[in-house]
Amino acid sequence: MSSTGICLDVAIDHRIRQLLKPRPNKEANSLHSNHMEKLQKLYPFVHRKWLDASPELLVTEELGKPLTQGGIVVVLLRPANYHPFSKGVDVVVEESPTLRALRDVFALVGLDLVQHITVLDSLPFLRKADRFTRFGDDEEYKRALNEHHEAFLDAVVAKRPDVVLCMWQTLDGLKCHWSRCPLASKGVGEMFDNENITLHDGHGNLIETKRVNAFHPSHCMNYVCEYSQPRQLLMLEIAHAWHLMDSSWHEEPWMEELRNSWKKKKTGLKNGVPEDSKIPLYELYAKAVAKIQNLLPELESGDKSSEKLLYDKLTKANWTQHINDASLCLRAASQELKELSRNSDNVEFHHTIGPQGDMVSRTMGLVMDLAMKLAGSTVVMKPRMYQGSGFFSESFLEYLRRGKIETRTCWFKNSALKRGLVDFLLELNDAFSDADAMGPIRLQMSLGKASDAFLTLANKMEGLLGTLVEYLEQEQPLEDEAEQEVNPDVADAGLIQRLRDLGVLY
Repeated sequence: MSSTGICLDVAIDHRIRQLLKPRPNKEANSLHSNHMEKLQKLYPFVHRKWLDASPELLVTEELGKPLTQGGIVVVLLRPANYHPFSKGVDVVVEESPTLRALRDVFALVGLDLVQHITVLDSLPFLRKADRFTRFGDDEEYKRALNEHHEAFLDAVVAKRPDVVLCMWQTLDGLKCHWSRCPLASKGVGEMFDNENITLHDGHGNLIETKRVNAFHPSHCMNYVCEYSQPRQLLMLEIAHAWHLMDSSWHEEPWMEELRNSWKKKKTGLKNGVPEDSKIPLYELYAKAVAKIQNLLPELESGDKSSEKLLYDKLTKANWTQHINDASLCLRAASQELKELSRNSDNVEFHHTIGPQGDMVSRTMGLVMDLAMKLAGSTVVMKPRMYQGSGFFSESFLEYLRRGKIETRTCWFKNSALKRGLVDFLLELNDAFSDADAMGPIRLQMSLGKASDAFLTLANKMEGLLGTLVEYLEQEQPLEDEAEQEVNPDVADAGLIQRLRDLGVLY
């Protein structure tokens, strides 16, 4: 498990974190596999495309490792049109959002994408652009689809994988052998009726293996990159494949809820929106911030120390999902602005008419709302009056820092919740600076720094949820433990830390 709890630019769901921990797996198969040799019949096609075909062939062979039977095979659709093959496999992975996402998720369980995971394309070497540059008509292209896909199936059968992670769908609209493959994905959020499957190659060889329905990582990294749910779902399905390796996978109700929730939202995105357009970032951000703010009054008014009530409120409101979404929207807006303004993502306050300005206004509204709730009615919230950084005065910031652990009257008496919100406000404060260091105070906000603040908060809240789950699963109620007189000199260190996390012991 990553020590940060963050992957794919989102805080990992606390339940998925438990599934993505490195653990002893069954002993690796040491039998040699000749699966990459099955692709050699396609080499003439590759040589016709390039003056020097060796870079693409070498990268394909590297991604096809390890050359042993068994393990996990990830099946993608086809190679991208513009992979930098000449720069080697590491650069190809780093510059491909799809391969980079796979690398980062598998790293959570201690697996290296190149060394431990076999990545194959359902159409090896056949790029999308090749349809119009290498073939005279659809019939010739269909023959190529069948030829390349048959080589792929031969490779899978030769590999004899324990699990196949199915991440591709047929999109060309051409009916052929390729379009009827049992290793094709059923779509986002779907599941196979039967994970066990018998595969055969063109030579009559049969194997028994397992398959997991997933989706192409480009779906969440490129096409709907402003939403955190599909990123969580991608990590869930990779965890699914990981646990099928030793038959330790167990479906739970929340998994189906996650799949169905994204399927429903994905379908809703098409309604009333032209296919070539997307909902503007500032609108998505406004919705996420509103959802975040809506729960604050309930959290502030929580005057009872109830782990279950706090857990239920946070999960039923999908609070960390909205926090993750806000972070992704700000990150995307930051990248867009940097491309337009020489690597700067600062937005001045007087530019509140445009899309980025609207995001700054929404952020400022959240800052003021949260600051007032954390300050209470007895403290004056003061802005900074002199040149410097941040929005609030140093005296108000110092008050916030001192009050981190004072949770006995609100916030469910939970010090971790209070600390997380105070740290979030302090980090958001750091996103503000002076647009003109020499003139009068004219504030600006860094979209990237604000994005980081939301991501940090989401990560802390998922950590809190994971801690609450552990407490709720304990046979001995924590309330009984809290009533005991605790002597820190002799008490169990784990008990002391648990009580401190809950805000019972300071």
